[in-house]
Amino acid sequence: MKKLRFFFFIFSIISVAQRAAPAVSANNLSFSPDSGVRATLTLNDHEVHIILRNGQSLTTETIQVDTEKTLSLEIKDYNFDGRKDFSVSHVDDGMGTYTIYQIYVFSPQERKFVPLQPKCGDEFINVVVLDKKRTLTNSYFSNNQIKTCIMKF
Repeated sequence: MKKLRFFFFIFSIISVAQRAAPAVSANNLSFSPDSGVRATLTLNDHEVHIILRNGQSLTTETIQVDTEKTLSLEIKDYNFDGRKDFSVSHVDDGMGTYTIYQIYVFSPQERKFVPLQPKCGDEFINVVVLDKKRTLTNSYFSNNQIKTCIMKF
C-alpha cells in the first residue's frame, strides 16, 4: 500500500510540474545553445528539423518521431552544463496518460545536439527537471509497473 501511495504522490508531483512549465508548440524556435552557435528548430508534422549555424558553418538534421499525436518542443538545460538543450514530446498513443520525451543535449565537442539516454528504461516518460537539485526525474516501466528514475548531474 505504501508503494501505491508513493506512486500517486510522485505522479501528482510530475503532473503539477508539467503544468507549471508548459512546452512550446510553436513551429519555429531559435536559440543559442553555445557561444557563437545559433540553433533553429522547425516542427513539421512528426519531424523536427534542426539548423545549426556556427560562424560560416551550417549543418542540418531531421529527427523523426513515431507518433500520431501533436509534438511539443521545450528549450531547457537538461544536463545542467550551462548550455541550452531541447526536448520534443508528445502524449502516449494509447490513453494519452503519459508524456513521452526525446531529449537532445548540445555537445560542444561535436558542435551538435546528441540524444540523452535514460538511466533507467527505454525512454523518458513524464520528465521533471529540478534545477536546484540538478536532477532529471522520469518514469519508466519495469515488469508492467511504473517506476521512478532519478538522474543526478
